[in-house]
Amino acid sequence: MNTFLRDVKLPSAPSLRATKSLRDYLVDAAARDHGALSPAEIEEPNKRVLDWLLTSHFEVVDYLGRLEETLQQHGGQPRGLL
Repeated sequence: MNTFLRDVKLPSAPSLRATKSLRDYLVDAAARDHGALSPAEIEEPNKRVLDWLLTSHFEVVDYLGRLEETLQQHGGQPRGLL
């Protein structure tokens, strides 16, 4: 299992520049962890992993926002989910 993902921290609203930096970090870290592979051989799988992480992160944030709105509309006290 790749261990380099444990050090990646997702920003709450990553810009394109931050996303590129994260991708570069993943490629570089993977190259260090798997010295036999070149960054070019690792880049595409890492892009897929990063895209999945970012998509999942924003889906969770969106879900929590909608949940909080629903609770407020139905008279529930806001609990600061976000």
